[in-house]
Amino acid sequence: MGPPRSAGILSNTGREHPNREPSRRFLRRVREGKVDACTSTEVLQQILYRYASLGRLEVAREVYDLFVDICPIVLSVTLADTDRARDLICGAMGPFGSRRCPCGCDA
Repeated sequence: MGPPRSAGILSNTGREHPNREPSRRFLRRVREGKVDACTSTEVLQQILYRYASLGRLEVAREVYDLFVDICPIVLSVTLADTDRARDLICGAMGPFGSRRCPCGCDA
């Protein structure tokens, strides 16, 4: 079971996009119970942020509620999770093969 990404949700509600139909098919399978899915607090936050930034607060509420309805398992994102993400990103090779972290933390 893996969390659907917010990009899949957003491509279902915006302008025409190449991933729109595959996303709709996937979400339909989730809703029909053919695919087990979960989400995270981060995905829900991204949904709210994106629609709020567009001034579409009612759509933000509708998409959020729909997503929680079809993905009732909501995983928390903890500080340990984001610390690990930071370490993975900052430990990755930087531009031109350098080991310098793009965020400047020299991790």
